[in-house]
Amino acid sequence: MFYRMVRISSIEQSGWISLVGLFGIGAALVRYRDQPDVRAWLVLAAAFFAVAIGPFVRIDGVDTGIPGPFALLRYVPPFSNARMPGRAIVVVQLAAAVLTAMVLARRTTEWKSGAWWLVFLVLEAVPHPTPLLAVPPPDAVDAAIVGSTAPGSVLELPMGLRDGFGMIGWLDHRALVHQMHHERPLVGGFVARMSPTLRERYLETPIFAAALGVSDLDRPLERSLSAGAAADQGIAFLVVNRDLLDRPRPLDPSTLEAAGFRYVTSDDGRELYAVEPRR
Repeated sequence: MFYRMVRISSIEQSGWISLVGLFGIGAALVRYRDQPDVRAWLVLAAAFFAVAIGPFVRIDGVDTGIPGPFALLRYVPPFSNARMPGRAIVVVQLAAAVLTAMVLARRTTEWKSGAWWLVFLVLEAVPHPTPLLAVPPPDAVDAAIVGSTAPGSVLELPMGLRDGFGMIGWLDHRALVHQMHHERPLVGGFVARMSPTLRERYLETPIFAAALGVSDLDRPLERSLSAGAAADQGIAFLVVNRDLLDRPRPLDPSTLEAAGFRYVTSDDGRELYAVEPRR
């Protein structure tokens, strides 16, 4: 709740080193920093922590304007490709674990000395309620796709191509959940790094370009879909999510049927159309 209030991303803008890890780093820094192996891990932890704070220091969700090392490193290859410097905290966590192990190896000559660390570790690891997201159950559209023997992929509208640098069209992430049920290949989707060649092939293929044009919710409808062109690309089913497409622009069912798509069924705003192969 606190993270949401100050607009901090719990995934990309937070990192938990653990209290035991902090104690381990502190003990290593105070008592064993003169030892070469300990000093190397302390330097490694400090360097990656400096990168993890990002180009500017943020406190309580507020950008202080204080520059960090990444303010310059982001212009230096290959650091320029690291769009989320906060992920460098993983190396800091690794260093904390190693330093804690080093401290324990040097201090726990008796079992009672190490018992306190074990108690702290158990207390810190006590499970606590974690919010979960319910995966939508399969609907009639998924069941119809599963029950069909027609080979081919599924095109869900709106459709999008998304990677870590941006999105073309509009990717409805619910399509990824429904794919878990029908287990068919999807047109479009998400990948962390997309090849420019693959992106160009999508844009140069008429049915894919038309689907992306229909799915761009910020632009007027400019392109039309064709069942014949869809069949040529191995598409067997077209799914239309009315809750997203109807408000920005209507995509009339009669228009789809006139383009050669055959209506099959619908469920809670999702419409399924079959793509008949060319004769």
